[in-house]
Amino acid sequence: MIPISIENICKWTMGEIIQRGRFDSISNITIDSRKAIKGSLFIPLSGEKYDGHTFIPHAAGNGCRIALIQKDVVLPEALPEDMSLIKVSNCLESLQNIAKGYRDLFSVPVIAVTGSNGKTTTKDMVAGVLGVKYNVLKNKGNYNNHIGLPLTLFELNETHECMVLEMGMSGLGEIELLSSIAKPDIAFITNIGWAHIEKLGSKEMIAKAKLEIVSGLKEDSTLVINGDDEYLCKKTAQLTAEYHLTKVGTLPGNNLRAVEVTDQRGSGFTFKTNLTADKVFMVNHPGRHHIISALFAVWAGRHFNMNHDEVYRGLLQFEPSGMRMEHITSKERLFINDAYNANPDSMKAAIEYLKQLPSKKRIVVLGDMLELGKFAETCHRDLANNIIDAEIDDVVLVGSVTSFTAETIMHASSLLHQITGQGDTVLVKGSRSMGMERIIQHFMEGEN
Repeated sequence: MIPISIENICKWTMGEIIQRGRFDSISNITIDSRKAIKGSLFIPLSGEKYDGHTFIPHAAGNGCRIALIQKDVVLPEALPEDMSLIKVSNCLESLQNIAKGYRDLFSVPVIAVTGSNGKTTTKDMVAGVLGVKYNVLKNKGNYNNHIGLPLTLFELNETHECMVLEMGMSGLGEIELLSSIAKPDIAFITNIGWAHIEKLGSKEMIAKAKLEIVSGLKEDSTLVINGDDEYLCKKTAQLTAEYHLTKVGTLPGNNLRAVEVTDQRGSGFTFKTNLTADKVFMVNHPGRHHIISALFAVWAGRHFNMNHDEVYRGLLQFEPSGMRMEHITSKERLFINDAYNANPDSMKAAIEYLKQLPSKKRIVVLGDMLELGKFAETCHRDLANNIIDAEIDDVVLVGSVTSFTAETIMHASSLLHQITGQGDTVLVKGSRSMGMERIIQHFMEGEN
């Protein structure tokens, strides 16, 4: 982070200095008092069970000498006299406004990524490809929301040459906020699926929420979408906006299309494109559903003037985030840990991947798909049809639309010892709160 003056912080937050200390600028922003250091601005956020203002003395003890104070809050006692305090109307909004102001200090191009499925993989692939040639900033872990994205922007400095920012949401208005903060030059939408259907109620509303990403696009910018997603294509065709629309996918009619896709016996795939038919790209990560993510990365590489060898190298080096089609070998069985999350679309894709994987026997261990609301029964019944069509040998189901207990974990693990043998492959997947990865961990720790 480059230094920011206390005057800029006041301007961006419309704040008032109520106590002036001896520090006139900051070089770090934190919402965690444990991470406060000399030169930090501490922003006290509050939740249902805590008030961040109570941690200001702790932040001060760690060297922080500037903090925001939300109006009508009683100041903690024993604050250092040389600590600057800035009163603002709302600390969370101030965090976001500071991020917006800080973003405006840079002319770094920004790619924003959203979608119901595959947005993290797409972000990582795109950042990996661009990282071969450029210094890229991307959000880490789950820093893709109204708090995490601003904190990511504070990592930006003069050495960065581009940013790739994932934008998540659970309701309307959230991506619009993130897009207004980041002001992307390019936006990617991976698909419109079932994630968040419980809260939003329909794919129509999910599409509306995802398409909010265009609200912050700069003039003459580009929106790139998954052209294989018929519903997404329909919705973008209805928009009237001042941006260029580009489609990537495997079907005819896409601007950038994957052709001659070849599986590497479950360990990845190669493909060519309609624009470089004599050049092959390779992804050493399983699942044909990742072709779309790879195409976004190829498009980004071409857009930023990278040659084929550079893009090829970036895709080849791609490593997914944890618990996403992760291969784990234990007791001569192959486990596919795809337990990061689950919804009908990602569940279907994982089962289709398992179907084409060479194996002695194929087993699925599936947990509940949560947050489906009134669609829960229909979606779980449709899942049964996916399993039947894939000719899965054995099925283990855990949960009952609730988080399952340690007893259930041990039971599922014990069952796997009984029904699996050498050379078998086991897919483990469920919604994040189900913690399905614990079944694999218990199996690995247990005895045969």
